[in-house]
Amino acid sequence: MLDFVQAELGGDQVIASRWRPTGANFFSRIKGADGLAIGREILGEDWAHRHCNDKKSPLCQALEKAFADGDAEIDGVEPEARARAKAWLPPGMGLGVAAAPAEEPPAEAGQLPAFLANGDADADGSTESEAA
Repeated sequence: MLDFVQAELGGDQVIASRWRPTGANFFSRIKGADGLAIGREILGEDWAHRHCNDKKSPLCQALEKAFADGDAEIDGVEPEARARAKAWLPPGMGLGVAAAPAEEPPAEAGQLPAFLANGDADADGSTESEAA
């Protein structure tokens, strides 16, 4: 079942491209210390040091800006840290997997799957003569 969900959703990158943590939907709902810890882990020690004395509201705004989708540069945040922030999802929200390429290309409309391409084959690929 998880494989089906992963294939349909495309992994954490697709989820992250459709949902970003904001002050309203995430950062204001967690403790300020937890938000600072997330910032430290993803954005680095320098970022955390600059915001360690922020009250919760300015901290939420800074986190929202740093974790927002887009290509805006954030003062003092390295491009690698910005990329990590844009891909980050809260624990339990992602599938824990990166989007994987499909093993085989999708069938064209009206084309049968490979195991049904041979008219005599059963779903497991065996023919009636093999089953007997």
